[in-house]
Order: sequence, then C-alpha cells, then structure tokens
Amino acid sequence: MATDTPNTIPRWHEALLLQIVIALIGALGFGLRGNHEQLKFWLIGAAIAAIPHAIFVYYAGRYQQSPGVRKTLRSTQRGLALKMAVTAVLFMWAFKANGSTHALVMLLGFAMTTLVGAVYPLFRKDRQ
Repeated sequence: MATDTPNTIPRWHEALLLQIVIALIGALGFGLRGNHEQLKFWLIGAAIAAIPHAIFVYYAGRYQQSPGVRKTLRSTQRGLALKMAVTAVLFMWAFKANGSTHALVMLLGFAMTTLVGAVYPLFRKDRQ
C-alpha cells in the first residue's frame, strides 16, 4: 500500500538530530585525543542539552497541525517549562554525582549542543 505522506524528517526533529550529531563529533574529538574523562563530561553536558530539548520538541510539535491556537500555545508553554525544569534537575544531578572536576568541559558540551539547536532554524532554507 502506498501512502500519501513523504518519508521525511519532521521539522521539529531536525534540530534535535543535528544536536546529537554535533555532540558526537565533539565527543569524537576528545576520544581521538585519548582523554576519556573529558569525553564522558562532554557527553553528559550534551545529554543535558539534548534530553530536555527532546521533551520540548515532543510537546511543542504535538498539536502543530491543530486548528486551535490556544491548544498549541499551551502545549508549547508546557514543553518549555518542562525543558527548564528537567535541565535544572539534570545539572543538579550531574554536579552532585561528579563534582566540579571537569565542569568547564560539561558546560561547553551543553553550550555547543544548545547553540546548535537554537541557531539551526535560522539557517533553514525553507523557513517561514
């Protein structure tokens, strides 16, 4: 059976996939240098950015095709609130479990992954 929907990645998921790819490329750089401790902290920082963003993507894209603007706005606000809360909890957990031995590397992994997710929509060719 043929379907009418094209086999493409939804817009909301493209930035998330790019975040994961950039996080893995950065981790590969640490891995090639042989610094496995910093590799671990880079991946923790990247995960702290990507996991809450995935939650936001789920909530924000849930009612995207819905005609009700209020429902879409409410879902997007809920996703943003959950993203902030999960980010704070993950950072508290990471600093409590690992201390501040490689906090700078963890924050750089977080910042790079977050920056990619925030800037990517600005460079899309078919943005609206």
